[in-house]
Order: sequence, then structure tokens, then C-alpha cells
Amino acid sequence: MVNTKPASEWASNYAAAAGRAATEYGKGINRTTDFLAKAKAGQQNYVTAMQDPKTLARRDANLDSAAEQKWKANAAGKGQANIARGMQGAQQEVAAAAQTSAAALQSLTLQPRSVTDWESNYERSKQVGRALKTAHGR
Repeated sequence: MVNTKPASEWASNYAAAAGRAATEYGKGINRTTDFLAKAKAGQQNYVTAMQDPKTLARRDANLDSAAEQKWKANAAGKGQANIARGMQGAQQEVAAAAQTSAAALQSLTLQPRSVTDWESNYERSKQVGRALKTAHGR
């Protein structure tokens, strides 16, 4: 058996976090630096994945016309204002998922962790992953 917090505690922790989410979201926006440089550095990933010259040209032009302060203002004005409301709306869904996850984890019988055998530790983690995937119908 995997020892877990009760699912009700997962749900209450999630509900309590909704009040902090907007503040933390805003902090994340403000911590972000060099947005444009980082976005442009990822250009090769788009080239490989998309292989569409028109899309790539449009993306590059849009990045050139963006400003970091504009991005931060839009992210803060839209995302930060909506995240707490979204989390509050998802509380029942998260509580149900927590119950499902807790039951799946608590039903497991795992081999003891090994100090030296990483392969058996990896098998333990795969067992946990499979149990959660099955429990959630994925």
C-alpha cells in the first residue's frame, strides 16, 4: 500500500490554493525575463514540427512586433484575473480525481525501494504510473 494523504485533504488543499493562484500566477509572469529571446530560440522546434514556411514566417513577424511589457500586461490582465475563478470551478472535478488517485495508490503493493537497484525502483514507478493511468481510464 502506498501511504497518501486522504483524498479529502487533496481536495481541500486544492480549494485553498485557488485563493493564492492569482498571486502566484502574477509572480510567475513577473519572474519571466527575455521572453522574446527565449521564444525566438525555440524557433527550430517549430521548423521541425511544422515544416510550413508560411506559418514560420508569420510567427517570426509576430514575435518581432511583440513587446515584453505588452505580453506581461496581457498575461496578467487575462490569466491572472481568471485563474482563481477557473480553479474554483474545477474543485469538484479535482476532488473526484483525487479520490480516484488516492484509491489507486492505496491499493498498490510495491516492492521495497532499493538503494542500489535502480531498475527495480524504475519498475515501482512504472507500477504507480500504470495504476494511475488505469484508474483514470487513460
